Amino acid sequence: MISDTLSESDFAEQLNIRIWEKLSRFNWMPFEEARKFVRKMKFKSSAEYLNAWRKELLPENIPAKPRRIYKELGFISMPDFLGYSTRFQEWMPFQEAREYVRKMELKSTPEYSSASKKGLLPVNIPGNPRVVYKNKGWVSMGDWLGTGRIADNLREYLSFEEAREFVHKLKLKNTNDWKAYYRSGKLPDYIPLYPGEKYKNKGWNGIGDWLGNKSNRFLNYIDFYEARDYARGLGFVSNKQWREFSQSEKKPNNIPASPSKVYKLKGWKGWADFLGSKGSKPKKKVRPFSEAKLFAQKEKVRSSKEWMNLSLLKILPKDLPSKPQNRYDEWKGWADFLGKE
Repeated sequence: MISDTLSESDFAEQLNIRIWEKLSRFNWMPFEEARKFVRKMKFKSSAEYLNAWRKELLPENIPAKPRRIYKELGFISMPDFLGYSTRFQEWMPFQEAREYVRKMELKSTPEYSSASKKGLLPVNIPGNPRVVYKNKGWVSMGDWLGTGRIADNLREYLSFEEAREFVHKLKLKNTNDWKAYYRSGKLPDYIPLYPGEKYKNKGWNGIGDWLGNKSNRFLNYIDFYEARDYARGLGFVSNKQWREFSQSEKKPNNIPASPSKVYKLKGWKGWADFLGSKGSKPKKKVRPFSEAKLFAQKEKVRSSKEWMNLSLLKILPKDLPSKPQNRYDEWKGWADFLGKE
């Protein structure tokens, strides 16, 4: 029955309005307008957004599932739609993202990282593009930013001999000079920043040889036996005397100040051997490995810790070492030694 206070035409108009309100959710708000609206609400997650929609805090013509409605109309991801960032998202395609970044005219990786941290990049362009776009078009940061800088792994360098000849002309004195030189931006593209890595097994003989400076501490040292002959001729009886000698200007540059480190696997047998003295205490004699092993198993020693405690308490016989793993060439591990295998 038509109300007495409304004409038939007025009633029809009101009825149409109500029907439209019910159907408005199927006449969705344009994508850009909807995204702008929800971003102002500052949702921090998709869950927050859905909860607000269920409580009818959103207009009826903004969908609960924008991905489905706006899929072909500009939708990228929920982080982009809501305006928050997350590492779990759908990234912009490589070519499109690179084109966008190049227009920003950033000059370096630090500038790019700063722009990302300040939120100056769209949420679907990653702060670490090298990882996201690996095998998807990624070449280098120079290519990504459009600066023209060639990635180190793509550069063509001079041969070792040519590069070393170039560096010798610079007359750099030490490693610090080399660092200062390449930090100045003067290092040519055809000379590697890390020559030791680039020219490994291709002529590299240390930074001293690279710089052409014989006073550099990174020299090629003489053979162990030559160094030992020299040291024995000095008549030193202790490594303390050697250290004092090394700190003076008398020590030749091609003999190391720390021979125990340089010659560790090249003939080094201790300071007494190196200096030709009796200043170092000789190692005490120990019983043969098979007998030590038999002792450990007969006494039912359960672990390396227990063996060490026996040594500390002076329960072990004097001819049994506290660290058998360092004394026996036959050593195969504690399990074997204690009969636990």
